[in-house]
Amino acid sequence: MTWQDRYITFFKKIPSPFHLAIYLSVLALLLSFLCTEASIGDVSVAWTKGFWELLPFGMQMLLILVLGSALAESRVAQILIDEIANRITSGRQAVFWMSVFALLSGYLNWGLSLVFSALLAKKISQSLTERKIKYNHGLLVASAYLGLMVWHGGLSGSAPLDVASTAHKLVDKIGTVNTRETLASNMNLFSLACCLLFLPLVSFLFSKRQGAQQNAIIQVEEDRKYTSVKGLPVGRIFALLMLFFFVISFWHMQSSILSLNNINMMLFITALALHGHLAIFMASVQKGLGNAVGIVLQFPIYAGLMGLLKYTGLLSEISAAMLQIADVSNFYFLSFLSAGLTNILVPSGGGQWQVQGPILIEVAQQLGLSIPKTVMALAYGDQLTNMLQPFWALPLLGITKAKVSDILPYTLVFMMVGFLIFTAALYIF
Repeated sequence: MTWQDRYITFFKKIPSPFHLAIYLSVLALLLSFLCTEASIGDVSVAWTKGFWELLPFGMQMLLILVLGSALAESRVAQILIDEIANRITSGRQAVFWMSVFALLSGYLNWGLSLVFSALLAKKISQSLTERKIKYNHGLLVASAYLGLMVWHGGLSGSAPLDVASTAHKLVDKIGTVNTRETLASNMNLFSLACCLLFLPLVSFLFSKRQGAQQNAIIQVEEDRKYTSVKGLPVGRIFALLMLFFFVISFWHMQSSILSLNNINMMLFITALALHGHLAIFMASVQKGLGNAVGIVLQFPIYAGLMGLLKYTGLLSEISAAMLQIADVSNFYFLSFLSAGLTNILVPSGGGQWQVQGPILIEVAQQLGLSIPKTVMALAYGDQLTNMLQPFWALPLLGITKAKVSDILPYTLVFMMVGFLIFTAALYIF
């Protein structure tokens, strides 16, 4: 057995995401008692209060997964996805282009990247299996997850977009921070360029080093039979009506086109219009719901964990402990590390920024350091450890039928490369 085989085998012992969520919750409960002055009543209230706080966000994630799956089941989408997948002629080519697609789409929007990268990875797997081309399934799915390692420095990044608004809660202290200083900064563009250059190459070399192998195979589905439904295409007509009101409301509200609500609305309209008939649309939605079990069950668990960190003061204690040794020379790096650690416990970029952001901003002001760079240091840490925290991979794993143990050997390597890239960016710029 080679060292590569031993390395892959080691990760087969990794617990399921649901087990991991429970273990992390127990750890947070213990830390709440040991590291804060919270009583058992305070801890209980914090956990219960947090348990239900992510219900709106959980519903958004459920819809983006189910509607994205329904869209991919339409005839037009299948023709497009089939065309892309059939152009892949080897396992190495598959992981390389999957990495590029995931990174670029992740920069545009993390939600779309998560769903469409998963759907593309599934179709590539099926296409390669049909043509009896060997490939590394775990590496392919891990490559599809790479969008979550650049998302917070992308156009849907929670922290940079929040401080760019006039209504964020720190506006009295720092004013508004233009995205030219964060998302469009030389530091962030350098980071993205390095990720696009090195991560697909690492994925390609990993495949070449190991040899093309099928760690798992997605069962090839039967040819889809698009049932001919007679009668008026009520779904398509209603989709046009939805589109009309959506455009009018968007014009009046002037909200971000890439917000989760707007993305879900566009997915809903597009999927319904392409399917045309309600019966066909409903069948596609029901099929997608089977991949959403992990989200339904684990979102409340992680929400309770977030409640513990936020309402007992545990997150403030963790951040403050790391920042006690901060000075001008290491502040950005320590902010980066603390954000990465926090993301393992609280895998929510927006929620993490709301709790941890004020602490980092206060220290940055005391040291006279750059606010935009502090925001990006948090963003880099948050997105980096997504490669270690499988929570956001749940939709991906559900669609591709992979396990955490299949992708973690590769995402861990991606995380190490990302660590070097983001660290270099923070020290160079």
